Amino acid sequence: MPTRLRRLVLPASCAGVGALAWWLGAAEGYPIVRWAGVAVVALSVLAAAYALAEDRLPGAHGAGITAADRRPLAATRAELAARLGWEVRNSDPGLLDWARDGLLTDGAERRANHVLTGVLRGLRFAVFEYVRRRPGDDGLVGTTVWMVLLPSALPSFELRRARPGAEWSVRAADPAVVRPVLTAPVLARLRAGGLLHLQAEGPTLITHRPGFASGGAAQSIVVRETESLLAAAEALLPR
Repeated sequence: MPTRLRRLVLPASCAGVGALAWWLGAAEGYPIVRWAGVAVVALSVLAAAYALAEDRLPGAHGAGITAADRRPLAATRAELAARLGWEVRNSDPGLLDWARDGLLTDGAERRANHVLTGVLRGLRFAVFEYVRRRPGDDGLVGTTVWMVLLPSALPSFELRRARPGAEWSVRAADPAVVRPVLTAPVLARLRAGGLLHLQAEGPTLITHRPGFASGGAAQSIVVRETESLLAAAEALLPR
């Protein structure tokens, strides 16, 4: 069953129970039961509407994006980019060309949309909405991706953790090659940052969150995660 339809099963079931309660209350002359049924149906309709809209909200699916993260810093994406000295592009297929594994190879009809890009601290970065189609989903899936281009390639690895400040779990095809890069001081610097995910492949470093952020509705988190990823890149650069 497609993902969106699965999320409608519970609201639809509750609406059915509410409708039955309303019918029985009306038929048997129990006003309390009838109005309780009306309330259940109304709440079920609201739950269904939220389930249908969830994929279009910034930070859908538990990305941990708060109201403060959604606070607009400028009227539009273009105005935000102009204020920060960044550039705006509608799309950039070249951002996906480097990927050989992981998130950016996932699915079909892959696109990088609503791209914000620039240079900070001598490093080129991009923020974009990665859109693709996956088997079993009834629509396109969106993920906001932050990417930094490094001056030299790193061994491929992926770091994940449940919350800021927690220890990282490391996944690497060749841990022996990655170990000299992910030293204790480097991991300490990365642990102090706010990122929950970090992936290195070749000369690129990325992090991502479910949902859409770069389109303009979550400007605060766009800027914050860009700063966090750049700090991670600086920690990993050879000294």
